[in-house]
Parts: sequence; structure tokens; C-alpha cells
Amino acid sequence: MALVADIRFACGDNGKRMQPQLVEFIRELAEDAERYRWLRDSPERPCRVPCAYAVMPGDVEHPTPIGGATLDAAIDQARGKGGGGE
Repeated sequence: MALVADIRFACGDNGKRMQPQLVEFIRELAEDAERYRWLRDSPERPCRVPCAYAVMPGDVEHPTPIGGATLDAAIDQARGKGGGGE
């Protein structure tokens, strides 16, 4: 039980989810963490402008707002993981 409590605390769940939802929540956190680390560490980032503007390769002069699922899909595509977190 202590392990489950530690995992819940570490991922910010605080006992809100039942096991299947908790597993899915942690899976989503891991996917987001992979995207963030790739974006932070990769020299081939799809986002070359800090803040909420992204510049897709080949269009450096026209940054456009991008976020949410669109940004996730762009990062996944650039990482070779398909679109939308597959």
C-alpha cells in the first residue's frame, strides 16, 4: 500500500482515480514527459521560438500559435512517433 500511496503522491493524483484511470493518467504523463524531453534536448525541434509560438521547419519567418493536441501531434510526428501520441 505504501508503494501505491507514493506513486499517487509523486504523480499528483492524490487518490482521485481508481486503478485503471490511474494507470492511464500515468501513461499520459509519461508521453508528455517524453515529448518535453525530446523538445528540450533535440537539435531538430519543430518549435524554434520560445513561448506559445511554433515555427515548423521551412517556415521560420511566419511563426504561428500552436498548442494542445496540435503541438503534441507535431512533436510526435517530428519524433517519428506518428501523430497524436500513438
